[in-house]
Amino acid sequence: MSAEQFIVEIAEKAQRYFSVGIISAFGGIACYLYEHVKGEREFSFITMLIMIFLAFFVGSVLGEMLPHDMKGRDGILMVAGFSSWPILDVMRARGKKIADAIFNRFMKIFE
Repeated sequence: MSAEQFIVEIAEKAQRYFSVGIISAFGGIACYLYEHVKGEREFSFITMLIMIFLAFFVGSVLGEMLPHDMKGRDGILMVAGFSSWPILDVMRARGKKIADAIFNRFMKIFE
């Protein structure tokens, strides 16, 4: 693979991650404003930026798992952005269990 092909491939991947992340970020903004309007959260620009970043991350991860031509994909990504905290909690819990299982299997080799 030439350097030019590599750069083009990286640019295409970045564009895909950015496009799904932006869609999810709208869900994160909606969640933040929803919580603020309900009186659950004081307005903080920094906290809102953190929510947007987390929603962007969740959308980028989820967007790669969904088919690009899936009907309703953008709506799913916005809901994922809106629900980024619970999704991250599940990812963390499952990821820890998977990592523990792999580590335990690896350590049995040395017993």
